[in-house]
Amino acid sequence: MLGPSCVFIVALLAASSSAGLISNIGQALECPQNFLVKDKINDKQFMSKQIRCFLEDVGCDEFGKKAMDVGPLILAGHCPQPMCNACTKRAVHLVVAKMQNEYPRKWFQIQQRMQQKRG
Repeated sequence: MLGPSCVFIVALLAASSSAGLISNIGQALECPQNFLVKDKINDKQFMSKQIRCFLEDVGCDEFGKKAMDVGPLILAGHCPQPMCNACTKRAVHLVVAKMQNEYPRKWFQIQQRMQQKRG
């Protein structure tokens, strides 16, 4: 006999597949931290803090520090395991897409700064 949680999961999968959301559930199971990333990148105050972190080295939290360490490596295609797993790469690409679409000037400034640091 199926328990209540199994029934719920089956119902959720059935409903999501009919709505075309089955791939989102698969991605969520693979990289649950990306739900947090998606939530955070839609928070303008959070994004402003991270942009300041990148451009001015001010107010960097753990997210900003990791992004500054790992982001340039991923974008350059030189990020070794275990530092850069598939979930981390996906998170960086989510942030980059958001920056390119909603903060293009700041993204350009961040790219210039990353190039200067590389030498």
